[in-house]
Amino acid sequence: MSLREIRNFHYAVLLCDRLEATREFYRDVLQLPVETNRGNWVSFRVGAALLSLRRRGVWSVCDDGKAVPGSAAVQLAFRVPPPAVDACHAELVAKSVPILRAPTDLPDWRHRTLFFRDPEDNIIEIYAEYQVSRREPACPASSSRSPKHRGARGAGPPDRPEAG
Repeated sequence: MSLREIRNFHYAVLLCDRLEATREFYRDVLQLPVETNRGNWVSFRVGAALLSLRRRGVWSVCDDGKAVPGSAAVQLAFRVPPPAVDACHAELVAKSVPILRAPTDLPDWRHRTLFFRDPEDNIIEIYAEYQVSRREPACPASSSRSPKHRGARGAGPPDRPEAG
């Protein structure tokens, strides 16, 4: 057995200074189903994976260190069916969630995207994949990167257009 045996992504843990507000955000605003809910830990089911939250600080393994205020620690991308991006935008606006970038098409990625932040300042993306028309090439000539180097499906590379 070795590290080459890694085949699945099971969960991610977001370190939180504002655990209660972040728990409420993912539970009440994004309406993710709660899998586990303990005082200092909550996990939400997202498809086959878990998105977990815990308090930032000293714990049995190490000290997490301080977050940099106003700085995102991570960008999370959630895929939805194409019509849902605009519907999600309307729901977020109705819930007074500040939007970083309203629904926008990214033709080179075949994505329609929406960006906002959670209470910990992490960047949240809701996106949908769409099909290009038959007249357009599968890999646009304007893109100098091959699909192999574009990153994992749904995850943009560092040069992806900035939110905002």
